[in-house]
Amino acid sequence: MTAPMIDRSEFISFYKSIGAVSPEIQKSMRKRLNVAAKPIVADIKQAALSLPSKVESGQTQQSYENLFSLRRAVASSVKSRFNGTGKGGVLQIRVSTTDFMAISGRPRTLPYYLEGRKRRWRHPVFGNKKNWVDQEAHPYLAVTAYKPRNVDIVYNALALAVEDGLSVLTNTKIYKQPQGE
Repeated sequence: MTAPMIDRSEFISFYKSIGAVSPEIQKSMRKRLNVAAKPIVADIKQAALSLPSKVESGQTQQSYENLFSLRRAVASSVKSRFNGTGKGGVLQIRVSTTDFMAISGRPRTLPYYLEGRKRRWRHPVFGNKKNWVDQEAHPYLAVTAYKPRNVDIVYNALALAVEDGLSVLTNTKIYKQPQGE
């Protein structure tokens, strides 16, 4: 059974209130979510590498493989981090457009077009500025990140983090039963 989506504002208020009770729970939550994000990032990288590609018959496969392809640049740029602040916490899995641009030398907005966040994507065919084509989007990031299996991974990590935090709390002086009772 797939867990329902977590409302961002509810999670932020939960994370913030947990920090007021125990920073250990927040620390455990950060660690668990960062670990939980690793297989999701690997899935997204694989999805980016699996995107369809066409190689013109005029180019040999060997010369094409020497190029740092769009798919490999996108896959190499997928990052995750848990950003915990006094205002709350958010698990981000995204394509670092700065890393993408540094790796590929292409415009930083290209991953947005590929994902379909920007509507029209036109480009010259292999640099031939007389032959422009419209490229269709191939969503890979959100589709992969929100697979039920990946959502369950995050929910399970949250549940384990809360359990870890509660076990830390029960071992503190505040929650121990007084001796002699």
